[in-house]
Amino acid sequence: MGTAGAGPAAGWRAATLTGSATGRGLVPLRPLTVSDVLDQPFVLLRADLRLLLLLTGLVVVPVQLVSAYLQRGAFGGLGFGQIFADPVGAQVALETGDTGTFSALGVAGVAAIFFLPLVNGLVARLAVSRVLGEDVDGPAVLRSALGRWPALIGVTVLAGIATYGPLAVGVALIATGQVAVAVVGGLVLLVAVPVGVACYVLFAVAQVAVMIERLGPVAALRRSLALVRPRVWTVLGVLLLAALVASLVQSALSGLPSAAAFFIGFDVGWLLLALGGSAAALVVTPYAALVATMVYLDARVRTEALDLAVLADVAGSRGRTAGG
Repeated sequence: MGTAGAGPAAGWRAATLTGSATGRGLVPLRPLTVSDVLDQPFVLLRADLRLLLLLTGLVVVPVQLVSAYLQRGAFGGLGFGQIFADPVGAQVALETGDTGTFSALGVAGVAAIFFLPLVNGLVARLAVSRVLGEDVDGPAVLRSALGRWPALIGVTVLAGIATYGPLAVGVALIATGQVAVAVVGGLVLLVAVPVGVACYVLFAVAQVAVMIERLGPVAALRRSLALVRPRVWTVLGVLLLAALVASLVQSALSGLPSAAAFFIGFDVGWLLLALGGSAAALVVTPYAALVATMVYLDARVRTEALDLAVLADVAGSRGRTAGG
């Protein structure tokens, strides 16, 4: 919702979205339907499958291996068959075993803060190159993302504090066990949940803005807010549907290996757990980043007539590279 005149100053519009663009990439620069936003990421995934798998795998595969290894003591390392065959021995193993759950969560948290933003940034840069018809240069895309890595981490931390900080405060107050404090914590949660959802939606394209427009963390949050706010309910619906699609894909790819790991026991089955988790993450991680990029481009098309802006700037944009 919005008109071209409502867009930001020309400086925003010129920011690295031009390139050797022809305006005739894999995804048309026009207002996208919800179906487009959910489907076009798969088009882009197919177009650069090897490159996306390689770049994403450099981060997600080691994370999945470490997380699965740390969980090898779950259920005492026993499989379901062993637990049912010897319930008494299984009870002892369960009481003395180390699940490694908190360690695995710690690894996942570190990856979410420091490494996944890098993946999201390079996927966004690659996607915009394809959308605008630029030649895709894997090393140049990686160099471009590495150059924006600190800003990507910064915007992730700030958005995370805004989204999850109030929730953490409410949970911490409830966990004290003191009735009066717990009541206050409950009231905090009543406010924190809608605030967290709002921040999650409003800052959904902040990482893309960092990568594509080369903004700092605070400016990227403001930019995301300005782009998403006019269509916040639509974006919320898109993100929920994308999460559903990602969940289905993850279940399809990781379900069988995870079930096998549960059956034979995590002491040896952790490798299967890592295999299933890696397969799912290799698809779901870039898909989520591509959805955010589609939301970003759609918002710019609707509020700034980005399709027209790119076509108008083609003559002056030749000679720039995707790595810029």
